[in-house]
Amino acid sequence: MKIKFSLILLVVFISFSFTSDQSWILYNTFDGVEVYSKTASVDQNPNGEKAMLFKYSNTNASVVELSWRLDLYYGDNCRGCNLPSPNEYEVSITLNAGQTIAGSVSDTDITKKVFYSNESKNITPLTRFEFTNVSVNLK
Repeated sequence: MKIKFSLILLVVFISFSFTSDQSWILYNTFDGVEVYSKTASVDQNPNGEKAMLFKYSNTNASVVELSWRLDLYYGDNCRGCNLPSPNEYEVSITLNAGQTIAGSVSDTDITKKVFYSNESKNITPLTRFEFTNVSVNLK
């Protein structure tokens, strides 16, 4: 049991050490589900790509499904805001009681990681994001 616990701590430490450009910042709390964000470098190049990572913590004593539309603003342009439903920006995540899920730079799931910027390319960076049409369903 002691070895298993030590391995879990090691995995958590390693996963956070690769995405530690910035500390997690609380974005909002939705009926007991805390949503955090932070930016992280995708590669070791300081002028390279950065990602916006998301972390979700369920403080409830039951399973929760969090659903929302992720509005991503690059300059004045919003991805997902005017798309017909359903679309790729309408997402959900299920969390067990007390569970925390954190995105990493290797994730491909939009609920955990989105493009933030690339300083070496002429791409408009993410200027803001919003969770809209949020619903929380206790299971």
